[in-house]
Amino acid sequence: MKDPEPQVIAEAIAAFALNNKVRQDSLCLSPLPSIIFPAITMVGTNPNFYKITVTVELSAAVQQGTYPTAETQVLKYVPVLPRRRSLGMRQLENRVELLACLDAFKKFLAN
Repeated sequence: MKDPEPQVIAEAIAAFALNNKVRQDSLCLSPLPSIIFPAITMVGTNPNFYKITVTVELSAAVQQGTYPTAETQVLKYVPVLPRRRSLGMRQLENRVELLACLDAFKKFLAN
């Protein structure tokens, strides 16, 4: 299976750059110094939850193909399931836990 984590982080960095470009060019607003992006990836039927902090420095470093001087923080939560993780949502106990995680993750999403 292909790991979706690098792609979701790259997409958060691209979204940050585009959001700040729109803020400056279309809305005449100053760019934001950082944004925390909530994200979910799926590995089979198992979600992994992320909070990805993207900064101006990280975005600029990626655009220039260099390493940023400041550490980038990506928080990841892999739910602990009552039954084997390989069973995913097939087991009722796992579904209950995963749905509780999805419900708790809603607080990180904008209305």
